[in-house]
Amino acid sequence: MTTPDQAPDETQAPVRVVPAGAGWDWVVCGWRLFTKSPGPWLIMGLIYFVINIVLALVPMIGPIAFTIIAPVLAGGFIFAADKLTRGETIDPGDMFQGFRDKERTGPLFILGLVMVAANILIFVVVLLLLGGGVLAGMFVEESGLAVNPLHVGIAGFFAMLIVLTIFAVVLMLVFYAAPRVMLTDTRPSAAMQSSIRACLRNWLPLLVMGLICLLPFIIAMIPFMLGLIVVIPVGFCILYCSYRDIYG
Repeated sequence: MTTPDQAPDETQAPVRVVPAGAGWDWVVCGWRLFTKSPGPWLIMGLIYFVINIVLALVPMIGPIAFTIIAPVLAGGFIFAADKLTRGETIDPGDMFQGFRDKERTGPLFILGLVMVAANILIFVVVLLLLGGGVLAGMFVEESGLAVNPLHVGIAGFFAMLIVLTIFAVVLMLVFYAAPRVMLTDTRPSAAMQSSIRACLRNWLPLLVMGLICLLPFIIAMIPFMLGLIVVIPVGFCILYCSYRDIYG
């Protein structure tokens, strides 16, 4: 079994700044990693897809439960990618390594709880913005004041900007946090600090990577989302490649 490397100083993990073209290199690297062992990857993608769909059918609790366990499952995919890179054989059971490794299960669950809290925050912000818009509309209607469409558009733009900013910060906090916890046994708080630092320093290659992956993701959603069975494991392989490049 692969022994994860240990970070001597988890709060100051070295983060490389890579060029924009690295985004394309990560995609190529991730695809090559997938094609090294497509069978187990496809089974893992199918299991992940089924878990997501089944929990999504459970009102309220299901989506929250999936959000909590998502980093644990992500840790399993990262563990499998690391094994394959080291020349070892992977199997579908590797995706549950985050549950089997008791030292990492708790920290990965904490990342999931952070994601739940962030989703709640975004939901509350949206409600407040919508509520404020409704109250403003009622006030304008009762007062008989004329509404300037330009002002409405500007208000809507800033509301959307607030929500997107919160979402971006949350995404940066957790993007590399699961790999840090899984591969270096880093504490959740330090992993999230390191993740947001890595994302901010490498926003350009990450943007390139995201733009390249956008079209395949959209195509994967068309045939009843079945293409996600491929896109999910490939995505985790790409994440692993970018992590190894940035963290060295």
